[in-house]
Parts: sequence; structure tokens; C-alpha cells
Amino acid sequence: MKRRTRLKLILTILAVVLCLSLCAYTVRDHLGMERIIYQNTLGDDISASVYTSGSGKGVMIVPDLEHDSSGTEMFTSAFRSMGYSVFVFDLPGSGLSGGTIPFHYNDTTYLAEQFYNALFVFSSTAQVPISDIHIVAFGEGARAVLQTAVLGYIEPASLTLIGAALNMDNSRDYDILNYTNDTREKWIQSIPESSVLCPVHLIASPWDDVSTGEDNELIKASVDSITRKLEVINTVTVLPDPVTDPVTGAVTQPPAETREEVTVIEEIRDPSVLDVTGNALHRWLPMSYAALRSAVSFIARLDGKSQETDILLAAVPVLRVLSLPLLAALLLVLSEIIRDRTKYQTSAFKSVAVMPAGLVKKKTIILFVSFPMAAVCALTAYFLSDRIAYSALIPAALLSMNGVMLFFLYRFTDLGTGMDMQDTSDREKNLLIPTAVFTAVCAVLVLYSVTGLGYYLSWTRNVPARLFLTVLFALVFHSDAMERKRAAFTQRERRTVMMINYAPFVLLPLLSLAIGDIDGAAGCLQTIPALAVALGMGQLLERLRSPEGLSAFFMGLVFQLTAFPEMGIFIK
Repeated sequence: MKRRTRLKLILTILAVVLCLSLCAYTVRDHLGMERIIYQNTLGDDISASVYTSGSGKGVMIVPDLEHDSSGTEMFTSAFRSMGYSVFVFDLPGSGLSGGTIPFHYNDTTYLAEQFYNALFVFSSTAQVPISDIHIVAFGEGARAVLQTAVLGYIEPASLTLIGAALNMDNSRDYDILNYTNDTREKWIQSIPESSVLCPVHLIASPWDDVSTGEDNELIKASVDSITRKLEVINTVTVLPDPVTDPVTGAVTQPPAETREEVTVIEEIRDPSVLDVTGNALHRWLPMSYAALRSAVSFIARLDGKSQETDILLAAVPVLRVLSLPLLAALLLVLSEIIRDRTKYQTSAFKSVAVMPAGLVKKKTIILFVSFPMAAVCALTAYFLSDRIAYSALIPAALLSMNGVMLFFLYRFTDLGTGMDMQDTSDREKNLLIPTAVFTAVCAVLVLYSVTGLGYYLSWTRNVPARLFLTVLFALVFHSDAMERKRAAFTQRERRTVMMINYAPFVLLPLLSLAIGDIDGAAGCLQTIPALAVALGMGQLLERLRSPEGLSAFFMGLVFQLTAFPEMGIFIK
């Protein structure tokens, strides 16, 4: 092994280990929570984590819809270290919870019922009265919490609503299938006439285009108009009026036994608090250190506790961002070592000596045709199935359709290039080595999951949808690998072709930005580190002479697990 290559290997391994260790130490309080399974009112198994401190005070954390509890480690760790009992759960169809989410859930009390059920599970499990439980909620979870409070079902210690997903100013809503005009919802219209019997804390980010500053100002104005009724524990003696004789004019005082003692109900205004802080997009609010400090400060002030927050928690978002690129770098270094040790050479089989004329033009046309085709396929899946992970299927179709079309066009027409697209890999090759590589990558992802660097353990849920996405992306990787092996492209030509093959991974975020969906663009950008891991593993498997089809399948499986770790199933 070359000295420079050895140094790269040591540095990447140390970086991965350091990343794992630092994140595990920082969120150690979250990792020590007990995982429980309970059933909701529909009989679905719901996954939750709970810690009982015995202090008589609790904090319940409600995640956003389709975001599992793994993104809340910063909050659970911070509140547990403050001595609170802590509870966090996965909503139905998300994370490790079973069940599904109905379409048009915003027009119903479905999410509010899930939160209400979980609240009672927490109260009974940790032996904490609901009146002593602070609730911290994100996105759609915050909407459900506010809905429950407005309807008068709960009276907790406080509500902290972070990026509450209420479209109060009629701004754009990019969730086409579940679009709701919130200003027409009866429970939202009834807020001024309702009573939320606890302090309300709103946290917003100036970068959030889902729960905008205008939305939160309107929420605050509505909640401020709510009157909090407080029962004053004072008895007031009330005497009947004296009796005046109409003839003599004598005034007679009523006897003492006619005196009455009454309890006075005093009405006072309890305004909400709006804190616009941090520069986090909507999907990253659970990892915003500024939002964490704001929530901790508010709750600590109510309970008279210390407001200190571990500064190391600020490193968790950075470690999460670095985790997948570090894994990709490690795979590339290992592939370089294999190349040096085995004197690896690219396959001598080339069915085309030079890049065929017009190939780039044809591939560019296919690229642009793939976008409307992806939309058609997504709509077809929606109408053919009652259960669909549409929030993952739509971007997955847009990202993969170009590669899927290339695969079938090469198989049946060769695009006029004369390429022989038959699989020429050694089918007698031992499959244990590539399988071992795939298993090792999955083991690292499991370590990432249990140390708080990501959440890739939900692959046991929604298996049909995950297998479908695996096949889609396997065709993408397979067509790219076969094209590369069948044509004697120059380095420049190879870069051009590869850029076209994976152009959707760049174009989709740009398309989201063009229509103003900043949060959607951020979600699309998260697929690029996952793509780097898949390509790094593919290069390593190629060096080990793994069969092309098997390599593509492993790459597709790893990509969909890392690019779409959270996948909620909706039912019509």
C-alpha cells in the first residue's frame, strides 16, 4: 500500500470514528431512553422512547409528520439533563411505527388524536400529571397540538410550537395532494373564542418558507386574543341588602346566617410569546441550536430552573452533515487500495471504440422527457394503489426516471450506438465478497443510527415501497455502469455522459428553487451525499469484480435507505 493511500485510509477511519464518538457522547442522554411499543386507538403499533426522572415534571416532544423521532436527540438530551421526564414518539407510518396516514389529514382530527393518545401514555408511564407536562412540537405535530388545545382537550404546563405548519396568510402550499386552506378550518376560525389554558411559545425561523414569519405573527395574534380563565382561591363574603320598612323607614340588617361565601373567577389575558431565531429551514428546525436554546429558556423560566444548554449539542447538525460524505470518502479510499493491490484495469470489452455521434444530444432529449414521464408514473401509482408513500415516490420518480428510460432504451434499441448491453461480468464469481461489502456499509449505517448521526433503521417498515424504490435506482446505476463499460470514452467524454446521467440530482433542487419551494430544494440536496455513498460503494464493488446486476441492486438499496430514511405511508 502506498504511503499516501495509507495516510488517507487512516485519516478517513479516524474521522468516521471521531464523528460517531462525538455524536454518541453529545446525545448520550437520548441514547439511554427506554423504547416502548403501545397501540393507538386504531390498533397500530406505535414506537416511542421514554425516560422517567421521578421529578414530577415532564417534557413531551412531538415530531413533524413523516419525520421520525431520531431528529429530536438534541431536545431530548437537553431536557433530560435538566431533570425532566422525557417522551418522544413516531407518528403512524413514520419511523418504527406502524399504521398509515389518511390523505387530507389536515381536514380531520387524526393527528390530534394520535398526539392526545401519546400524551396519556406518557402521563401514565412516567407518572406525571398532564398539567405538569410541557409540550414541544414541530411542524405538523405543532399544528396537531394547537388543535387539541384549542378544542379544550388538554391543559398542559405549556406549549412550545416550533415551525407550526399553519398556512394562515394563504401563502403557497406545495403539498398538492393534502392541500388545505387553513383559514377556512372551523377550529382555526374558532381560536379567538376558545381558551388555551397554558402559556404558548412560538418559535420561527426567518428562513422557514413553510411556517413563515407572517404565519407565526397571525398565529400569535389569534392566540393573544384568547382569554385564560384562572380560578382565584379566595372566598368573598356577600351580605344581602338591608331591608327598609316602607312605613317607619327603619332599616333592618339581615341576620348573620343569611351571609354567603362565593368563589370569584377572574379573567386575565395571557399573551403568547413569539421568538424569531436561528437561520434554519423548516426540515432542519429539530436540529437548530438556536431553537433549542429558545425552547429551553422558556420552559426553564416557567419552572424556575437553570437555563444552561450544552454547547456540544450545536455540533450535532454539523456531524450529521459530515457523516455520509465521510462514509463515501472511506469507500473511495478502499476502492483505491483494491486497485493498487490487484493492479485493477478496466474491462477490455468495448463494443464501441469511440463516442457515437449524437449520443449527447439523444441523452439530453431523454433527460428532459423523463420529467413529464416521472409525473405520469407517479400519478399512475397514486390511482392504482390505496397505499402510497407519495412524498418519497414523487422525488424518487423525478430522480430515477432518466436512468430507467436509458436502461430500457439501451436494452431494446441500443439508441443507435451499436453497444452490446448484455451483462459480461463473471457470473461464476463468488458473491460473498460483494455481499460482505454491502453488509459492512449497512453496519456503518446502523452505527450512525444508534449514535444519533442518522436514522436508517426503518428499513423493516414499508418494505414494498422500499423495494420499489430500490429497483428504480438500481436501474439508474446499472445503465450508467453498463454504458461506461461498453464504450471507450475519453475522460472528458466520460464526465459529460456522467453529468447527463445524474443531472436530475442537480436539476430537481434548482426546479424547486425556481417555484419558490426552498424547503423542498433542501430535501432534494440531501440526496447528493447519499448518491456519493452509493457511487463510492459501486466503485469498490467494481474493483472487486462484482456482477453488474448485483452491484446495481446493492447501490440502489443503500441509496434509497440513506436518501429517504423517513417514508410515511398515506392511505386513501
